[in-house]
Amino acid sequence: MLQKMFVFLAVFSTVVFAGADRVNFAGEWTFDKENSKLGEFGDRFVPSKIKIAQEDNKMSVERVFQREYEDDFIMTVDFTLDGKENESEFWNSPRITVAEWSEDGKKLTIKTKITFNREGEEFEMNSTDVWSLSDDGKQLTTEFSSVSDRGEMEAVYIFKKAEAKNEEKQEEKKEEK
Repeated sequence: MLQKMFVFLAVFSTVVFAGADRVNFAGEWTFDKENSKLGEFGDRFVPSKIKIAQEDNKMSVERVFQREYEDDFIMTVDFTLDGKENESEFWNSPRITVAEWSEDGKKLTIKTKITFNREGEEFEMNSTDVWSLSDDGKQLTTEFSSVSDRGEMEAVYIFKKAEAKNEEKQEEKKEEK
């Protein structure tokens, strides 16, 4: 009986604490073009800013794309971080997003499948983003790859964490003194 209880507690502890050391990507991030390794399309399809909300097993990612002669284009996607399929839309096309943690909880792999329908013909675009943070938590790296009928693409995008406005004000006050 005692052995069974010990095994149960060991398994339960592993399940409860497995997510405790996972990286938290929450915050506002700005694109660092200089340090990124851009793919064939350059920075054309890269957001200038990303806002991430992460709580428990859920994430919301808001991407802001700057456009020269129009208002910024904002795209938001919500998904869970448990490896389950999350359905949404991307330009009136079905999108399936699946996000899974690495064993050590330091990387998040986000796989996306979008099925486009153009003039009665369907084609898919599959992409993979592998997210990681620098040790100091101030740099988000996304290793991006995609495959579609139009070819393959790979890039590494770097985003810098935006300083909290209160921290900026405190720094300004320190410099004034």
